[in-house]
Amino acid sequence: IFLSWHDPPLTNIYLGNVVIEIKTQLVNPKLFGKPSIGLVLFGCKNRPFYQICVLPDRALGRRYEGNIIEQIGSFDPLPNKNNEKLVAINIDRLKYWLGKREANVSLPLLELLGLSGLLPIHPKTFIRAKQNTEYLEKLRLEAEKQKEKEQQQQQGEDLKEEATAFTNISLYSSNNLLQFPKIISYTKTCDDLYPKEDLSQCSENDIDLKISSFAKMPYNTNVEIHVKLNISIFIYNDISQSFLRLECLNAYDINDDYCHNHTKQINEWGRMIWPCRSVQFTNNSYSNSNIILPTHFSYKCFPIFSLSTYKLSIVLEPQKCLLESIVTIPKYSQLKSEIFHFYNPNERHKWSPLLYVLLNPKDGIWIYYESDPDNFHNVVVIFLYKSIEDNKLKLIYSKVIHSTSIVNGFKYYNIDEGNYTIYAFAKDPSCETHCNDDNNTNCITCPFTILKFKNPNNKFTIVELIKIHGSTALTWMLFFLILICILIVMYIILTLLLEKIRLKYFSTEMGRRNEIENVQLLNMSEVILIYSNDCKEHKQAVISFADYLEECGNCKVRLIDWELYDSTAINPIISFQSKYSNCTRLFIISETTQKLLTEENNYDKDFVNFKSLLELAIYEYSNMDYKSWCKKYLFVRFSYLKKENIPSSLISLSKKVYEIPSEIGHIIARLHNYDLSEERVVVDADSVKYGIMCNTISNVIKAMSTNPTSLKLLNDKMNDETKVEKLPIKVTKEVVPGRYEEYGVIENSNESDNSDEDSIIYKSKILKDNTSPKKSIKNNFIVVGSPNDEETDSSLSE
Repeated sequence: IFLSWHDPPLTNIYLGNVVIEIKTQLVNPKLFGKPSIGLVLFGCKNRPFYQICVLPDRALGRRYEGNIIEQIGSFDPLPNKNNEKLVAINIDRLKYWLGKREANVSLPLLELLGLSGLLPIHPKTFIRAKQNTEYLEKLRLEAEKQKEKEQQQQQGEDLKEEATAFTNISLYSSNNLLQFPKIISYTKTCDDLYPKEDLSQCSENDIDLKISSFAKMPYNTNVEIHVKLNISIFIYNDISQSFLRLECLNAYDINDDYCHNHTKQINEWGRMIWPCRSVQFTNNSYSNSNIILPTHFSYKCFPIFSLSTYKLSIVLEPQKCLLESIVTIPKYSQLKSEIFHFYNPNERHKWSPLLYVLLNPKDGIWIYYESDPDNFHNVVVIFLYKSIEDNKLKLIYSKVIHSTSIVNGFKYYNIDEGNYTIYAFAKDPSCETHCNDDNNTNCITCPFTILKFKNPNNKFTIVELIKIHGSTALTWMLFFLILICILIVMYIILTLLLEKIRLKYFSTEMGRRNEIENVQLLNMSEVILIYSNDCKEHKQAVISFADYLEECGNCKVRLIDWELYDSTAINPIISFQSKYSNCTRLFIISETTQKLLTEENNYDKDFVNFKSLLELAIYEYSNMDYKSWCKKYLFVRFSYLKKENIPSSLISLSKKVYEIPSEIGHIIARLHNYDLSEERVVVDADSVKYGIMCNTISNVIKAMSTNPTSLKLLNDKMNDETKVEKLPIKVTKEVVPGRYEEYGVIENSNESDNSDEDSIIYKSKILKDNTSPKKSIKNNFIVVGSPNDEETDSSLSE
């Protein structure tokens, strides 16, 4: 509900000359605004299940399970064995919330109701179906393109011939130029011709490199066992000269002269010069159009050592391009079976591959290995790690290659600049890739090869570059948008600040801002309305007030007329006290309240009960702390009761007597234990129940204006009521203290046909002095009728 009224003064908080009106709305979530219907997840993440629930208006803030108004259906998103998604809906309740309450329906539920046939199919369903169709078609086309690309790559690999190295090569269709090709085997001469300027990376379509190894055994010779590289170069473009340089990057073996012994080179040449070889196909005076492509030549002159890492650099002239490759081998006995069997003739060889990587592609790197010459190890596993901070390795890719594969390697796309490590080994069931320290006696580690290299620059595909640049552009765009938003916000803040300064110092009018806080009435309070039945119009106003509290105040209201009635209770007051000890007692003060408190006359039973309960409240005030007493008792009055007619004892007792309807918001706040003493409660004046209550109050005011003596006649009638004679009875049981008057039942002769003929009926005697005997109520009670009599009082039958 919206609580709204305009007569009482506002609660103002002054900030200079600016007045801020803080308003509070006490809201019943079942009736406030427009509710919404949506799907609420009640299942688990791996087994979702949705309930179709009615939720309060979105203006009340965050939704949660505790403020669901009603559950009207359920939906199971997982299909059953018949491929059906089950939906259960209470159609009657759905019609009520959609038709009468005009509830908002969430988009997923609209689509669900459309597919269920209860509502027309939502347009978003067709849009979603179209998007799904386009997405599936896109996936199909991408799969076809990928398949075609793989087929083209396979065909391209088939076109490349794997050739062995030859000692003598012929590169021309005719050998009329006997001085070419010229092989330069002297390192110093090759280094003098080596290009010194900056070189670009050669394209994959211009050059290719294959590396293998072979063992030199000491059969009938006085030669130490060693391994040499067999370097095969394939050139697919016209060149004039090529260079090959071997450089040692790292060596664990101290006998590796490439890395650890440079004395000979320095003594001979004055500096360290890495081993270099060159092939000159023609000079500048001859045309190279007679060269047969592709050109293939190889070198097998470089010995290498175990666990050492080397860099091979190949330069082409006149293209001025460079191909770099990093190569390493494991231990000799792991690489070559003949070396292993030379030392262990009766044992089984466990192989580990030669590894090398090509760095020339612009969109990635090629990782190759030399296959097992014995064809015993069929599966090779390769892991690619990236070195991060603190010498840690991060796995970025892994590949399993079978011996049936056409190429002994793979291409890894989209690699960043940095240091990398390649770990390769052959799968072998008789060994483990890693052994724990606790159980290393029975565990045998498989041989492996580790290659460490540095990628000099970033290598990305065109698609990845578009993503990166697009992401960068989007980042900058978002940065500028955020910057623009910040500038706009700063401009707005500065404008508001200047406007505030202008209003404070330069404007004669005060600015106003309204802030409204929504407070939900989630709990239902129990309230008993205690009133005196002054007249028919006054009672109707009380009933309309009770209806308003039930619907808009989220209260369970009881009227004293019915709740005090108990045919089996000897004393209704004591029965009432024990039955409704936790209910809030709301006293409605009227014109007769002052007379009931000051005079000792015996009145009608309704007035006597009101007076007894009022005296009980006064008695409990002296025996309870004020805070607890205020939570239990509340005093209100209708607007037609003037302030001067309120008993002064009640004003000093309650300190606040609320007026209906102007302060009905504060009444509801008190009933729900909300402290809104310094805020103004806004009430919805357009509410139907609020209008009915105001109309009944207007009817009372109209009746008082047309017949001003109606209440006076009622008071006179109160004095003229006949009273029942007293029957003093001694009791030994302690009763509720207070001022109690004589109790009697006045039976109408026309309505007592069904009563017990043997019941004791006493008629009151007319006392001339109109006074009641002054006796202690603690020791004397007046009992009227037999304990089994039925209540036939006219006020209760009403």
